[in-house]
Amino acid sequence: IQHRRAVVEATSGKSSFDPSEKIDDFTSYLEKQWEETEQKPAAVAVILAGLVALYAVNGVVGSVEKIPIFGFVFEIVGILVSGWFAFRYLVFESDRAEFKQTFDDFISKIKGN
Repeated sequence: IQHRRAVVEATSGKSSFDPSEKIDDFTSYLEKQWEETEQKPAAVAVILAGLVALYAVNGVVGSVEKIPIFGFVFEIVGILVSGWFAFRYLVFESDRAEFKQTFDDFISKIKGN
């Protein structure tokens, strides 16, 4: 019986993904947006309302999921929607390009570009 060994060599180069750099960029982006906001109380109210709505929706979904048949139905619907999404947007290259363009347009609208 022969034993094979795999050798992994660490590189000294800098990783292309630096989480601390991404976090710094994100926090500076948030600070810039906060400074540009003229109606800060309204922004805080919208954020708090969003958190309250998220908490309420989480409670409703959690309650509905405890009903035996609905949990199973939610799982089946999730699997079907995930399968449809993968087939619709990820299988063919032209569809992937269309999805990427749609996604990039959406992100640019959010950023206000």
